[in-house]
Amino acid sequence: MEKLEPRLVWSAQLTDIGDHERTYCQQRHISRLVLQQTWSSPNKEQLTEMILGSLQFSGIGPIGFSQQYVTQHDILSKVIYVQGGWLISFVVMVTSTRLELKDDFSRLDVRI
Repeated sequence: MEKLEPRLVWSAQLTDIGDHERTYCQQRHISRLVLQQTWSSPNKEQLTEMILGSLQFSGIGPIGFSQQYVTQHDILSKVIYVQGGWLISFVVMVTSTRLELKDDFSRLDVRI
């Protein structure tokens, strides 16, 4: 009998939300529920787009085509710079339903 692999689902949740991140969200009327939610998707790029969309980052095209994302495709911890400078950082921990992929993508750092 062949063992079935679990369906691939990537999940992410914000961590280390400080005063600067809360202020950013208050200024953009982003709900506390958004900061506490868990995002899920079968695709890493779609998961990243969902997170960026929830945090109301405009001007972000399909993340799969983003130069920043492409150059970090094989890196465990990805960093995305949004809107020029770096004043605050949203850190997102990422997990997968497949243990063999745990070293594929574990953290996303969105720097604003």
